[in-house]
Amino acid sequence: MNPYLADILISNLIKNAIRHNIGNGDLVLNISNDFIKVSNSGAELKIQKDTLFERFHKQSSSPESLGLGLAIVQEICEMYGFKVNYDYQNDMHHFTIDISKPTNFDKN
Repeated sequence: MNPYLADILISNLIKNAIRHNIGNGDLVLNISNDFIKVSNSGAELKIQKDTLFERFHKQSSSPESLGLGLAIVQEICEMYGFKVNYDYQNDMHHFTIDISKPTNFDKN
């Protein structure tokens, strides 16, 4: 994987988790050979789950958020054949990238 794109992928997930966390909330990173998971505390989303990865779609009214971070994450995942998933459980948002079996990995 291109190191620059890997940096963008991870930093976008972490920035998103920090930006949308609650005061004194948790931020948890889990990394293995099969997945990367970034989780943060927060209230359940008020938007549809399937719109999370759309460009310029954002829940926050923060001027710091352009609504591009998760769209970029998804594009990078698609480029490398990774699967990105969002889940909400136990007052935590979970973004998991399955890197175990890339479907269209191109070494070029």
